Amino acid sequence: MKNRWLIAASAVGIHISIGSVYAWSVFNLPLENAFGWAKSDVSITFSLAIFFLGMSAAVMGRFVERNGPRKSGMVAAVFWGSGLLVASLGAKLGVIEILWLGYGVLGGIGLGIGYITPVSTLVKWFPDRRGMATGLAIMGFGFGAAIGGPVYNYIMSEVAASKLGMAEADFRAGISNLSSSRNLLKAIHLKDEATAGYGIDQLFDAVRAGRNEEVLGMLPAKLAQDAEPTLVELNAALTNSALAPFWEIKDSPKLRSAVASGISAAFLFAGLAYLVIMFGAASYIARPPQGWMPASMKAAVDAGEKKVIPDLTQMAANAAIRRAPFYGLWVMMFINISCGIGIIYTASPLAQESIGLTPAQAAGVVGLMSIFNGLGRLGWASFSDYLGRANTYTLFFAVQIVAFWFLPSITSIVMFQVVLYMILTFYGGGFATLPAYIGDLFGTKELGAIHGYVLSSWPMAGVFGPQIVARLYQATGSYETVLHIFSGVFVVALAVSIMMTIYVINARNRMRTVTIFGFNGQDFIRVQTTLLTSEGKSAVNTTLDRGHPSYQALMQKRSYVGEATIFGRNYQTHYAPLTTEAGELNGAIFVGNQK
Repeated sequence: MKNRWLIAASAVGIHISIGSVYAWSVFNLPLENAFGWAKSDVSITFSLAIFFLGMSAAVMGRFVERNGPRKSGMVAAVFWGSGLLVASLGAKLGVIEILWLGYGVLGGIGLGIGYITPVSTLVKWFPDRRGMATGLAIMGFGFGAAIGGPVYNYIMSEVAASKLGMAEADFRAGISNLSSSRNLLKAIHLKDEATAGYGIDQLFDAVRAGRNEEVLGMLPAKLAQDAEPTLVELNAALTNSALAPFWEIKDSPKLRSAVASGISAAFLFAGLAYLVIMFGAASYIARPPQGWMPASMKAAVDAGEKKVIPDLTQMAANAAIRRAPFYGLWVMMFINISCGIGIIYTASPLAQESIGLTPAQAAGVVGLMSIFNGLGRLGWASFSDYLGRANTYTLFFAVQIVAFWFLPSITSIVMFQVVLYMILTFYGGGFATLPAYIGDLFGTKELGAIHGYVLSSWPMAGVFGPQIVARLYQATGSYETVLHIFSGVFVVALAVSIMMTIYVINARNRMRTVTIFGFNGQDFIRVQTTLLTSEGKSAVNTTLDRGHPSYQALMQKRSYVGEATIFGRNYQTHYAPLTTEAGELNGAIFVGNQK
């Protein structure tokens, strides 16, 4: 028997590998600097990756359930790893379409398959801690960038510096100050079109000469608050003799070629490393035996100290998508993701507008958001094991109605951050609590496939969230209006969550099922029943299994008490025969308590 904690560690390994997609931003400036590609063209790469993540999760869910986590994990490794290798080729050749194909399409498919692969398996290995188990893995996805980002940066800097024949620290200092200078120059041009002819050499001359006030006067007022330390650092870099070789090639093809080599090497290393890590992790992951429970849980159940709360159904994915609760989950996730991405999109400018932070301070706030996003994934998913999944989502939405409404009017720096980070924990918690909620509603039979279908809300929300923010801000000129509208949208999510809670309560009450059988001389036929088949359809007109002991007892007009598996669910059963006044058998009644 495999160790379930090593299974969980393997799942985290897969999710940390694919979670490095959130470190994409470290490639933006290097790609723009190396090839002169437009920012919008570079951003298409990441958009494609997230789009294909959501779509492949939806389409390949049945493949994951049919082939198991080991094979699916290896397929995910091949797509993600090969996608990064193709991206490396695109960077080497300087062809952005190859980068789109590799990182965006192939890599995105690997992301989607890898995201859902370990989830249903973890739910089965941790029947006692469903939320905690899935939260642990999905937290790995949230923290993937914390590992991937620094590694990518190091490789790009080391390779580029080696190509240029300079120390890695000198290259880092040079490229950092060059990027800062270009940002300052861009801000100067945006403030006053008359400065369009003001170039980087003129900026360098002013900084070398100590004319910082002249440069600050050309910058927008808010940016000027932060620019003084940047100019001091730039002056030190420009006058540092060790960096003289870097400044000589600042605009040369030699520097662009070295940066391109660094990008290509980073993609190459990541592709090979993640291929090995994900293959190793996938090779260990396997499903537990049917009905498996950890020894401590089994002992508690056998002693009557713990009651196993059964899933409401064990439903196939194609049946689940025809049920109202599926669309309840989809709507809740769409709203939570849309508004969460919206707040991520607006956090920096909102912090500057609402509490007067400088751009650098706002960047620090944004950096901490990813930490709370990851912590929320593990924390809320684990908490849902005690609070209940339906109640957890209801809490998410009730609090966010208030949080989004008041956030833009908060003037306290501390309180603003507390509310902002709380929202980010709900955003991450929504992702991590979802698989366990699906298991509660539809069982673990095809949990991976159903999870994939619900995640089709992700790419749609990824487009909707930033777009609605941009358009509303353009129309109103205020983030306050945007967040107030999001607050109203959360009222819809809360209403859906409350309806889902009512559904769960009613469904639990219906787990005691009653059936009236008719009898045609050979078969007992269900004529009235609350039972559902494994496809989620009414069991009316289905027949009692002739091979079950209850059939023989009823044929002899005797009652039967025992256990039975009916349409994939285990019941404590009570059968009693029904007879006419003449004593002839004409049916039966069944009462079952689901175990």
